[in-house]
Amino acid sequence: SLLSYPLLSLLSSLHTSSPLHIFSILFFPMSVECKNRTESDLSIEVEFEYPFRLHQEYFDAPTCKGGPPERLFLVGDYSSSAEFFVTIGVFAFLYSMAALSVYIFALEKYRENNKGPLIDFGTTCVFTFMWLVSSAAWAKGLSDVKASTDPEKVVDLISACDEEGNLCREVHDPVMSGLNTSVVSFFMRDLPGALIFMRDLPGSLIVMRDLPGALIVTRDLPGALIVTRDLPGSLIVMRDLPGALIVIRDLPGALIVMRDLPGALIVIRDLPGALIVMRDLPGSLLML
Repeated sequence: SLLSYPLLSLLSSLHTSSPLHIFSILFFPMSVECKNRTESDLSIEVEFEYPFRLHQEYFDAPTCKGGPPERLFLVGDYSSSAEFFVTIGVFAFLYSMAALSVYIFALEKYRENNKGPLIDFGTTCVFTFMWLVSSAAWAKGLSDVKASTDPEKVVDLISACDEEGNLCREVHDPVMSGLNTSVVSFFMRDLPGALIFMRDLPGSLIVMRDLPGALIVTRDLPGALIVTRDLPGSLIVMRDLPGALIVIRDLPGALIVMRDLPGALIVIRDLPGALIVMRDLPGSLLML
């Protein structure tokens, strides 16, 4: 069918937007309070960012001995898994956009023989496998990044913290929510009559299938990829999903409400008797 191959291709880029969260600059503040208060530094910022070559990231901390502050480097290099994950995501996105252009503008030629669909399917399988491998590698890399940037371990790098009378502590832990989101995926199936509420999961992959009569509310998922199928009679509310890719199919009799989805790509097919309400979708591309 027309939608089957686009779906396969789009699934190969299911975490296309997630790598964007890797580019965030992460930091956490620390303080070193010396016995001699004039040497204290209560606003030390420990910063690190993609590609997470932590051994090149440094911060300055007081020695509490009257001299200049010492320069300290974090420990570890996790760039390989992060760069691998981003590379697969970027190439998957480029392939998906090229494939989508073919589906929209050259569909008749695409359908002339089985060569195009077979190439499409094979390429999609390769991208899907590589995405799984890169996601697993980055999940391990993310775990290592968290361990290496644990404030308690960073405090151990500061020599002044080993001396009695000096007080060292982190002001608050680093905010890792963006990085955590980069490896989040949801697959939901066979949950008839379920109540599902999702919020604050930017860049996530969400696949929902075989959930007849479910109530589904999604909000604050910018850049997410959402695939819904076989949800007859469901109530689906989608809001605040700018730039999301949404594929909806086989939802007869469903009630679908969409709002605040600027720049989204929305594909809708096979929804007999469905009631669809859309509002505030500037710049979106809607395919019916």
